[in-house]
Amino acid sequence: MSRPLLFLRSLLFALLITGMGIVADVGRCVTMDAKGASSGDATVLVIVGETGMHLGGSHWSLVAGIDRDASLPMPRVDLERGPAIAAAVAKAIRSGFVRSAHDPSE
Repeated sequence: MSRPLLFLRSLLFALLITGMGIVADVGRCVTMDAKGASSGDATVLVIVGETGMHLGGSHWSLVAGIDRDASLPMPRVDLERGPAIAAAVAKAIRSGFVRSAHDPSE
């Protein structure tokens, strides 16, 4: 009887952040999977916040090979705008305007 070969390889560490809470109405929850338009409703993709070349330290810059000399700027945390943006997104979700949401910053 032959045995399958096992290949062991170490994995890079990955940060996983999970949030949990009590939800009064699970029907109002928003998931990250993209939803298609239904019954003639328009579907709009919205990018919230600023975008730029602050990709230093990102997994994408590593995989794409665009920051080989580690010269791209690191993202900066704005402790005023960040919570304000999060509150605005939460309000839009509570209002029912958002069908799916995902943070692509990973």
